[in-house]
Amino acid sequence: MLQDLGGEIAVRWLADRLESGVVPADLVAMVELAAAEGAEPATLSVHLRALRERRFDVLGPAERWQVARAIWRLADAPWQPERMRQEAAIDMLAEAAAIGQHAWRDLLSSGELDRVMDAELPPVVRLAALEHLLDAPADSGLPRRATAELEALGHANPSDAGLIRAIERLLHTAGEREGAYRMEALHRATRRSPLRQPALPSRFAGLSIAIAGGHPALRARIRADLVRSGVADVRDVPSAQEASRSGRDIADTLRSTALVVMLVGQMAHSTSDQVRAVATREGIPVVKVDSSSVLAVRRVIEAVLQSTDG
Repeated sequence: MLQDLGGEIAVRWLADRLESGVVPADLVAMVELAAAEGAEPATLSVHLRALRERRFDVLGPAERWQVARAIWRLADAPWQPERMRQEAAIDMLAEAAAIGQHAWRDLLSSGELDRVMDAELPPVVRLAALEHLLDAPADSGLPRRATAELEALGHANPSDAGLIRAIERLLHTAGEREGAYRMEALHRATRRSPLRQPALPSRFAGLSIAIAGGHPALRARIRADLVRSGVADVRDVPSAQEASRSGRDIADTLRSTALVVMLVGQMAHSTSDQVRAVATREGIPVVKVDSSSVLAVRRVIEAVLQSTDG
């Protein structure tokens, strides 16, 4: 149908449907065509992002996967800012991790995964991408590839002690102990680096932190990382599409926690509203994390703890 509409009309036709929450079954192909025909593909990007952020409650996992993949297709263009391309890539991999096997199969067969991983990515962005590859099915070979590339990333950045420690912790959470120990040895060799990442303050030992949103595998990695760092209890608040929770259930989960971390990129607004209401009533600080990765969560928590120390 879009072939018959022409450039600007094609863009508006698809944008109107996205804005109203209608996700066509062939969204990715339609976005590519509209972007090719339309003079302002950025318009579609705006509407796709709005749909992703504002209509989370009405989108199922398959639709969210389509939207994330369509955003990536738009961002993977020479005229788009590199930061937008990187954010879109990480978002697409996070949705692939949430939806499972067929999403990874699509990324591999289309060559999109190779385009993401072959790009010149900053070390922290590559770390986030490799983290999501750990959630791919074992028979895809991607988890094995991720662990090898995580070690390679550490050795390629020997002076960045913070990055090396992040890789070490991630390998531990993935059960790759030998690789983690090799990163630990590399870290010891650079322990005098001014980039060394501080440990969580010991006064937070014994307290609880709640993680709201995200998919189960991501929350499990975050929990393992924080527990290794001295946090006594990490509590889950799944998004509404994963598990329906009443306000009372959320209140019971958050009670006595020191901090609530919301993974806003993978969280229904209904859950977000419930969490904020309970946290406000209980006087619990709430922080948002836009990027769904262990390192992003850890950095936000450390920033809060350091500001509290000050």
